[in-house]
Amino acid sequence: MNPGADEDADGPLVWDDRLDSGVLAIDLQHRVLFQLLQRVASIQPADSGTALDEVLAQLQTYADYHFRYEEAWMLRQQADATTH
Repeated sequence: MNPGADEDADGPLVWDDRLDSGVLAIDLQHRVLFQLLQRVASIQPADSGTALDEVLAQLQTYADYHFRYEEAWMLRQQADATTH
């Protein structure tokens, strides 16, 4: 997830400022998505399946919101969505 990061491929997810797009609203949303992914990764096998189900539901809801927001932003900016 982090090209060139010091963590090995199986290590913890670590935010890297190189992932910032420069658009504050979108960067903040990306960080929320990242935090949700960290929560998914932190769930232990001994945890109830309900915990995973809840986090995955939150992730799906937020990802849907984020991608609609980002697509609308790109249309307003007349950005080329095919290269994004």
